Amino acid sequence: MAYAEKRGKGPRPWRMKYKVPGGEASQSGFETKQAVLGWGRDQEAKVRAGTWTDPGAGEITVSDWIDRWRVMHDVGPSTTANREYRIGRFIRPYWGKRTLNSLTGEEIAGWERKLPAAEGVSRSTAKDARSLLYTILGDAAAARPPLIPFNPAVRPRNRGRRTGRGLDRSAHGRRRWRCYWWPSGPRC
Repeated sequence: MAYAEKRGKGPRPWRMKYKVPGGEASQSGFETKQAVLGWGRDQEAKVRAGTWTDPGAGEITVSDWIDRWRVMHDVGPSTTANREYRIGRFIRPYWGKRTLNSLTGEEIAGWERKLPAAEGVSRSTAKDARSLLYTILGDAAAARPPLIPFNPAVRPRNRGRRTGRGLDRSAHGRRRWRCYWWPSGPRC
């Protein structure tokens, strides 16, 4: 059960202690007893629901997680060679020293955009490197207990160059729907 302690007389004197898998955790810096008790109850509810993420679990570096992650997968030699190339050339040099919980989606999107110019590779190769980072971070988020609460490398849907693939552009830049031929005639 969660309980609150008043520690000192500063502007945020309240601390919460609550039970987690494998022991007890605490969080400091609350202004009122009601705020700390509400937060603690929320954390214990997440523990019971199996959605709680240990804030300290994401302190592992990306490089250390990649070392643990590689051992968990049994893939063919070609896949292994492709992954090793992308990890060694693109992922470890840029993200290796960062902690898992410090990565943001904006940083990862910017990294993917700048990768072709910085490394002299195609956009497709940059996309493949991000896809591998997505897989690596997705496994960190799916681990039990999770190392991070969500995968920051998720690509937002329907953004960018491929939006509106069903549309055809005419010579004047106006959009019109493509027509398809059926045995009964054209369908637009």
